[in-house]
Amino acid sequence: MEIYADRTKNPLPGILFLDLKMPAVSGYDVLEWLQGRPELKSMLVVALSGWAQMTDVNRAYEMGARSFLSKPCTLEDLANLQAEFPDYWTPPGTASDGKDPSSARAQ
Repeated sequence: MEIYADRTKNPLPGILFLDLKMPAVSGYDVLEWLQGRPELKSMLVVALSGWAQMTDVNRAYEMGARSFLSKPCTLEDLANLQAEFPDYWTPPGTASDGKDPSSARAQ
C-alpha cells in the first residue's frame, strides 16, 4: 500500500515472529516471499510452530529463519530470551544499550 511506503514514518520491523502453520498462507510461503526481498534480508525471522518436528525446524532455517521457537510461547518467555541474549534480539545497526552506534565517535 502506498500509504506505508514512507519508511521514515513507517520503518520496517527488525524482528518478525512468523507462525509456520497459518491457515490462509503458510509461514513457508512468507519465508519464500522474504527471500526475494533484499531490503528485508537483515530482518530477524523467528519461526513459531506448535508442531516442532525437526523437518519443520530444518526447512525454516533453510528458508531464512534465524531462530525457531515452539508454541505456546509466552511474553515472559520472550522477555527472558531478550534479557539473556540482548545482542541477538537487537536489530542490526542498533546498540543493545539503546544508544545509536552511528553517533559514537572514534577516539
